Amino acid sequence: MGLNLPVSEKDFQHQNRARTTIQAAAERQPKLRTFCVTRWRSNINTKCAPRWLRLRWALSDPMKEITFETDVFNLTEEKDNFINPCCFGEDAADWFKPQMESAGIEVLDTYQEDWGWEISCSFKGNKYFIGLGGTPETEGKNNGEWRVMVTKPRSIVQVLTGKNKLSDEESILGVLSGIITKAGFSNVSTCSA
Repeated sequence: MGLNLPVSEKDFQHQNRARTTIQAAAERQPKLRTFCVTRWRSNINTKCAPRWLRLRWALSDPMKEITFETDVFNLTEEKDNFINPCCFGEDAADWFKPQMESAGIEVLDTYQEDWGWEISCSFKGNKYFIGLGGTPETEGKNNGEWRVMVTKPRSIVQVLTGKNKLSDEESILGVLSGIITKAGFSNVSTCSA
């Protein structure tokens, strides 16, 4: 039950001014944009990346990438289940899963992110996140560059003490590179992001 108290002209002007200030502040906020990791070339310091993603990258730093080119996977047809228009990689994740399992990598889960697809896995006692995302080279065609982004989750204590970092010598990188090379994809390269 609300009270109907008389409002003075001064109170009315104050409320109206506050409402106008809030509305003006909302209009000054940047418009929401679709964020696609593969478009930012994995630069974790970019101000355009959402804060939650920059935090996740910082806690699982460093990231290793394996890039390759192919026209085998979908880069043109946006599916109804995509969170964002650039969420290509479902068919790539479906292809990678049995390849990884036959190479001795235990696949724990495959799921969509707002930038592509991710595979949670375990290999030789370590947990990894394998991100998959593609960028078309030509609009309307499936040929393009794909990124396999490998991260190793770490606790805050591990980050602060510098332990459990993903190194260039991790055997999972060689296994994933071998899977990609064996499939015959072109321009396969590995780098640190």
